[in-house]
Amino acid sequence: INNEEDRPGVTSCIMKPDDAITHINDVTADGPISVVGVAGPGDSLANEETFEFFEKLAVEQPDLIKCMSTNGLLLPKYADKLAELGVNSVTVTINAVDPAIAENIYSFIKYEGKVYKGREAVEILIKNQLDGVEKAEQSYAKAGVELYNIQKWGKYSFADSDEALEEAAWVVKKIAPY
Repeated sequence: INNEEDRPGVTSCIMKPDDAITHINDVTADGPISVVGVAGPGDSLANEETFEFFEKLAVEQPDLIKCMSTNGLLLPKYADKLAELGVNSVTVTINAVDPAIAENIYSFIKYEGKVYKGREAVEILIKNQLDGVEKAEQSYAKAGVELYNIQKWGKYSFADSDEALEEAAWVVKKIAPY
């Protein structure tokens, strides 16, 4: 949560679904908006409130473009559900597709009730990210990735992955240094 910035894409607070719907209704009463986005806390797909919010938003404000961000771990499991809820755009943040680099970034993942560490953790995460982006692209009008090149280990986290990126034919929304 960032209380110092007031611009799109920066979280200023965490809202319960009903509070978010009230806020959106208040904002749209003051003037038109076209897009509503969900990001977090943590991975949006790990929170049941994300789905509850999109269900309520479809009733209250069906014409708004609905987008969300995720780290992609749960995207293969929920891509179809998001499509059913009318989510128009999903952005997956990916830090590495090379497991050797990803091990330096992620110390663990919690997946399906179990904690995974090391190579096993990053292999699950990377597979789910790649599968999730592919599945989302089949379900949504827009799906894309944000790539974060982390140079801490002396090379870019995507330096050896041009082939994987080209093969996936992703819509890359942002490539940012970290």
